[in-house]
Amino acid sequence: MKRTIIQTTLFSKTLDSLIRSRKLRQNDYEKFELALISDPEEGALVKGTGGIRKTRMRSSSKGKSGGFRVYYCDIALKERMYLLVLYAKNIKEDLSSEEKKWCKIYIEKIKKELKI
Repeated sequence: MKRTIIQTTLFSKTLDSLIRSRKLRQNDYEKFELALISDPEEGALVKGTGGIRKTRMRSSSKGKSGGFRVYYCDIALKERMYLLVLYAKNIKEDLSSEEKKWCKIYIEKIKKELKI
């Protein structure tokens, strides 16, 4: 099986900004993506989000506390992984209730489109 990775606009813009500003290295992101594809259930499920998982992305230019949080949803049946939200760990610990609500609505819409 080969997963298709799909980034939300929010995720993509944040990723591009972090790489351009050299807060995240492109190869760190590529390693993260490969690791996530090899173990899609690696992240902890986030309660109340309809199946969103939360995981950590390392940054070789920063220490452990300087990494990033990534929220994603893997739809194994359709071999698709949606990367939803990305932010620096030092910015905040978790998604707000509004962000969780947005993630849930987004994934429900995707599942409906995929007829799951």
